Amino acid sequence: MASDVIVIGSGIVGASTTFHLAAAGISVTLIEKDHPAAGPTGKSSAVSHLFYTEPELSQLAQRGCEWLKRLPAIGDGPAVFHEVGMLWCTGEENAEEWAAAARRIHDQEGGEIFVITPEDLAARAPDFVMDDIAIGIWEPAYGYADPYEATNGFVNAARARGAIIRQQSRVGEIETAGGRVAG
Repeated sequence: MASDVIVIGSGIVGASTTFHLAAAGISVTLIEKDHPAAGPTGKSSAVSHLFYTEPELSQLAQRGCEWLKRLPAIGDGPAVFHEVGMLWCTGEENAEEWAAAARRIHDQEGGEIFVITPEDLAARAPDFVMDDIAIGIWEPAYGYADPYEATNGFVNAARARGAIIRQQSRVGEIETAGGRVAG
């Protein structure tokens, strides 16, 4: 059976790409030499957070976290994302940039993230040594994902939408003709 698109490798990127193509109605085959998440994805700590000083990264991270939270509903599998929260702390050298980034993420991007003054931090965590801490950034939605379950969630959701999944299959070479893939 021919496909319009062949995706090689079923790490989280290949699995997600296959799902999105299949969900868009494009015929797609995913080819994996082993099993989903057998490579670097399966070894990932898979921490997921919104706090980045660069807007492009925080926006990309927010979309990724949203997909991880929705994955059980589309992939008919277990919850893969676990929120644990994160307190980021910095001294004066980064305080202004971090506070501006947190406010941007909260106010403009809709992220759940808050600036905490040293006084509030000391009241909430009296055992913390506050020397040299200028601000805290509290991100309650910080968490981690199970990389194996997340990848398999995308693979299963892609299969349910018509994608062909070929495991234990190697790609020997990619044939081209006229600057296009021919086989």
